This record gives sequence, C-alpha cells and structure tokens, in this order.
Amino acid sequence: MSFQPFRCTVTANRVLSPSFQRLTLAVNNSADFGPAPSVSVRDLRVKLIIPPADPLVPGEDWYRTWLQTDPARRGTMRTYSLREVRRNPDSVQVDIDVVRHPEAAGPASSWATQASPGDELTMIAPTRDDASESGIEFHPPAGSRAILLGDETAAPAIARCLEDLPSGVHARAFIEVPEASDQLDIRVPEGSTVTWLPRSGPRGRDLQAALDEVVDRASISDIDDPESFGPEPWSVPTDAPEGGDYFWIAGESKVVVALRRYLVREAGVEKSRIAFMGYWREGVAMRS
Repeated sequence: MSFQPFRCTVTANRVLSPSFQRLTLAVNNSADFGPAPSVSVRDLRVKLIIPPADPLVPGEDWYRTWLQTDPARRGTMRTYSLREVRRNPDSVQVDIDVVRHPEAAGPASSWATQASPGDELTMIAPTRDDASESGIEFHPPAGSRAILLGDETAAPAIARCLEDLPSGVHARAFIEVPEASDQLDIRVPEGSTVTWLPRSGPRGRDLQAALDEVVDRASISDIDDPESFGPEPWSVPTDAPEGGDYFWIAGESKVVVALRRYLVREAGVEKSRIAFMGYWREGVAMRS
C-alpha cells in the first residue's frame, strides 16, 4: 500500500546538543510499518503531522482526506528522516532528530521541543510490503566511494546512510553544523569517515572547502551546464556507473545548487554521479 498514516506515541524526548532534539516514537499497528525487510532505511523520508490534528485512517484516499480537513484540525505536515528504527516481535520504535530553532521556531520544532511522553501524532511512512524504495535517494553504485555533504538538516539522513552503507562501498561524509558541540554519535563503518564542520562563516563555505580537498578540478574550463533549478532543487540519478565517486548532497537549497554546479563545472563530475536535494530554503518555511 506504499505510504500510509501510522498513529504514534511519544515515549521519550531529549536534547542531544544545542541544535538537535531527539523524539522517540512508538508506532501503533507496528506489524504494518515498513519499509520491506529487504530495504535498508538509509535516507528514507517520512512525514509527521504535527498536532493539533485529527487522526487519519489508512487507505488509498488518506491524503485527499487530509487536504479536505478543516485547516484548524488537520495539523501541519513536515518531512523528516528516520534516524533509527528498532523492531521487536510486537513493537516498533523510531528515533527522529529534529533541528532546534530557539529563536525562530516553526510549528514542528516548537512542538518537538515541548512534546512529552504520551503525546500522540501521525506519521506517514511506507508499509511493510513496500519494497519500492520510494522516499530513499541514497543509491551508491557498487564499488564506489560515496561522498556525502550536508548541513544540520541533513545530519540524521547522513548518519543513517553511513550506518546502512552497502557492502563494497566506502564513504567520506562532511556535516556542517552550527557549533562544535553539535557533533553526534554515528556508528561509522570501518574504512569510512565522518568530518564535522562547525560553521565558521557563511552557510556552505565549509562544505565547499571540504569538496576542494576530495575532488580534482577538471582539466577543461568549458564544461556546459546550462540547467537552472526551481526553489526546491531535487535531482536523483539512478544510473551512476559502478566504481568511482558518487556524491550525495542535501541541505539548504542555494548551497546544494552551488555545490552541485561546482562539481559539474569546476571538477568535471558526471551529472549521473550526483544526487542533490534541497531540504529547505533560507527565509522560507520548510517543505512539507
């Protein structure tokens, strides 16, 4: 049935660092909660419907039902990555790391900061029979070196991708965060590395410097890249050749586009080797 609503209950809520808050949710009707056993979580995106909101009943028309609900009672929908999924024979718990915005909090981060055990909300997630990998964008080809770059909004997805790294693939990850104390625990596989970059200037500058260290600039200067991107840039090739470097970039839209253009125009990287996702745009509400 692909993505469906799952009612969840908050079981824990704790501050991880100045910029991260971790919600632990128990999933109702957990036997149906996906993805399929053959699919690793990686950067799987789910949606949370932030209270106050009426519960949704699973079915083909859940989204139409949600849209037709009085805005005062349907809640706010926001997209997040699953940091952890723990399955037991009769239960499922998930961790979702939320970026804290003490001075400019939106409805999702405000709710997450105040949520208490026992509070309920709805998650839109894949069902257990869904092996389509819908909502997953990390597809490194066999034998490749995966280079992951992102800001704090991409940190949970990068962490999960590293922990679910396919056999035969090794990775270098660079995560730009507001401050040094925002470094989180990640179970990095042997042969792979993660570098935390406390923001030292304009957003994205430290990620650009990291790219300079890991790629060779092209020997030609007339690479043609005429593409332009909308306010939510998103391109995920699925035909990257085996071996070589594979790039996964996510975070603020303008930064993501700049890094992708640098790879294509300055480093001569084939577009088929670059997945890039604008998770948010500075000055604009987060995508739903």
